[in-house]
Amino acid sequence: MTAKDEPDDFDAVWSVDGVDRELLSATLPELLDLSEHRAAQKLRFGGEFFPDIVEGASGRRFAAFFQTDRDGTAKGDRRHRSDEGDMGMISNDRQYQHSRKQVGELEALLASMRAGTAGDDGFRDLQEAALVGQIDDVRAEIAEYERLRSGAETSFESSTLAGLAEALIKARIARGWTQADLADALGVAEQQIQRYESSRYTGASLARLGDIAAALNVEVRETVVLLAS
Repeated sequence: MTAKDEPDDFDAVWSVDGVDRELLSATLPELLDLSEHRAAQKLRFGGEFFPDIVEGASGRRFAAFFQTDRDGTAKGDRRHRSDEGDMGMISNDRQYQHSRKQVGELEALLASMRAGTAGDDGFRDLQEAALVGQIDDVRAEIAEYERLRSGAETSFESSTLAGLAEALIKARIARGWTQADLADALGVAEQQIQRYESSRYTGASLARLGDIAAALNVEVRETVVLLAS
């Protein structure tokens, strides 16, 4: 479940039960390649595949990490689904707190793996790599949000219109504004800002982007380059 009309990737989890690793390596080697943020998987499949892990005592599963949005809402639950979607970055304090909680849960599962109470023989190295990779990714997102929120960054570069939308989101965070603050400045509902940001402003007009830049008191400098035909 996503707020994006055209999601640019996906995450999937597969069970190692009954899997012949040698055969898998010979037929779908990308599933065993978790390097470079799963670059080989993204190139071939357009998404990422992770081996599931089950913690013996608690029943905690790695798959659970992928079953909630950034704010903790269960994916696929339309009754309680947030308008925020999954943006590839943390955009508010609720998502920040949930991300910190997720890191703690993943680290606990990693500790269980290393203690031998989670994971599967023949796949522990792959399962550990999957866990470490996700922990590193979420930690990087947390660090980015903390850096933006500190106000240390005041300039955000973008070479595409899609990148401009992300720069505006970063500028809001760096300004110290919540999504509700921006909504108040524009005279719209907070949910509208959540929808704008989750979709990278794809539904916003150029005039609205100008309103947002003005509200945030940012100067947008863009060079239009005519490429050779």
